[in-house]
Amino acid sequence: MAAWAILLAVGSGFTATCATYQLFSDCVAPSPQCPAQGAADQEAVLFLVGDAGSKEFDRNPVMQHMNAAVRTLDQQGVPTTVLFLGDNVYEEGVRDGHPEDLRLLGAQVEVVAGTSAKGIFLAGNHDWGNTTKASGLERLVNQERALGVFRAEGADVVLAPRAGCPGPKQENLKNSSGDVLATLVLLDTSWWMREPPTDSLCGATTREDVIRGLEGVLRNAPDVPLGSWLPTILFGRGGLTGDMRGLSDGLRIGRD
Repeated sequence: MAAWAILLAVGSGFTATCATYQLFSDCVAPSPQCPAQGAADQEAVLFLVGDAGSKEFDRNPVMQHMNAAVRTLDQQGVPTTVLFLGDNVYEEGVRDGHPEDLRLLGAQVEVVAGTSAKGIFLAGNHDWGNTTKASGLERLVNQERALGVFRAEGADVVLAPRAGCPGPKQENLKNSSGDVLATLVLLDTSWWMREPPTDSLCGATTREDVIRGLEGVLRNAPDVPLGSWLPTILFGRGGLTGDMRGLSDGLRIGRD
């Protein structure tokens, strides 16, 4: 899969635009230009990045460009969050004894390394090992542990929700004064389609728990942005089979 990235400028009320950068992709089709703006035009920046786990950093023009963009924003004092939307390591997640998998993950960590920006990683089906077997959860735990090593080295990176947990997990987007501009609500929709065993540290352990959690979040803040690997209303195939109707119903109930 080709990596791509898009930027959202975040302000009060979660105003989202392509204000600063164009859509970056290593696909052949060119991206439309967006008007150039400076640090004064945004209170915070959120990058959305998809399918980034197929190339190492020196062969990944999208990650290289984002690295430069994040560093520029950091120098301007603009709080920046990079949300990796899943499939962070192709093809089978982070395997034991395969350093090349860590290099693929490290290419994305490099985007925020050495800056004050935060990198949030969602799980996709490839991060679960592209399998419904128990080994899939082991691959995701490996990724979480690897991100922990990168974090100990100074990069502000995290897997959210934590490995094996469905969410919802909330992450605040703040401006330079520490004011909360928006709250991201994060789900592991690959868990939803597999429903593997979870541990007692997960806030939700059943599909019903997930829906109740979403209902509570959406009733308190109905305009929150929702982050997940698969769309919550799915009309096509995403490499897996599964029933997402209960989750989309929960979202509709939460907004009533």
